[in-house]
Amino acid sequence: MEEEDQKQHNERDVSEMEDTIGSLITKEFVSVWVRDPQLHKEDFWHTHIDYEICLQTNSMCFQKKTSCVRRRYSEFVWLRQRLQDNALLVPVAKTSSC
Repeated sequence: MEEEDQKQHNERDVSEMEDTIGSLITKEFVSVWVRDPQLHKEDFWHTHIDYEICLQTNSMCFQKKTSCVRRRYSEFVWLRQRLQDNALLVPVAKTSSC
């Protein structure tokens, strides 16, 4: 009897794992990374920092599944404001010019 109970328990565990894996495979995601800050000096008084922003997704809403662009801090703040209602966000570091 114990062997039969163990077999049923194992089959249930395998079924739950298959369900979990199936939901992970079909679940849509959008991941955004902000990295690689670069300082640009236009002249003695004018400098700015830009960042590489990369997006990866499996969503059907996007034609390209991977994309990277360089944007200034102010543009990233704009993007963050648009996303904050729909996603968990990491706090943005303040710059000295803000």
